[in-house]
Amino acid sequence: MAQELKVVVPTHNRVDLLRRTLDSLAGCRLPAIYSGTIVVENSPRQLAHDIVEACPETLRARYLYVSRPNKSHALNEALAEVPDETLIYFIDDDIRLSTNVLDNYAKAAEGIDGGVFFGGPFRVDCEQDPPEISARLGPRLGTRSGRNRSCIHLLHRLQLGGLCGRHSSGRRL
Repeated sequence: MAQELKVVVPTHNRVDLLRRTLDSLAGCRLPAIYSGTIVVENSPRQLAHDIVEACPETLRARYLYVSRPNKSHALNEALAEVPDETLIYFIDDDIRLSTNVLDNYAKAAEGIDGGVFFGGPFRVDCEQDPPEISARLGPRLGTRSGRNRSCIHLLHRLQLGGLCGRHSSGRRL
């Protein structure tokens, strides 16, 4: 069972979107197991640093810089900073959160042992409307409006450090 909840936000050259995402996160109800947010940047250093430093104290936001390019490297570095048995909520730097999302995920994970992935639809904050093709590709990239997408964005780490899980549909990943 998760001892704490950590939010991880990778970012690369999108400071305006990151600021809006963190503002959205600051508006969330934080569950008792919430332990903080890690913003991991792998773009030119310091673009996101000042934004993270300006976050409200309640977010307990921490800045992490990864010089090696690629989002996967950034996420792996952030994961190395997170204790085992932590519920990790991954969001991108272009996501708007509903006020109860962290509470809901913490409640959904209560009593669950082992590696589990949760996922579902959420709102993406686009700088411009996505291409029309995203609406035809279904829920992975968009709905009819092209503004929602579904992804696996929360996981529970195994004590051994390995990851496994099931999509919310029950399908094994």
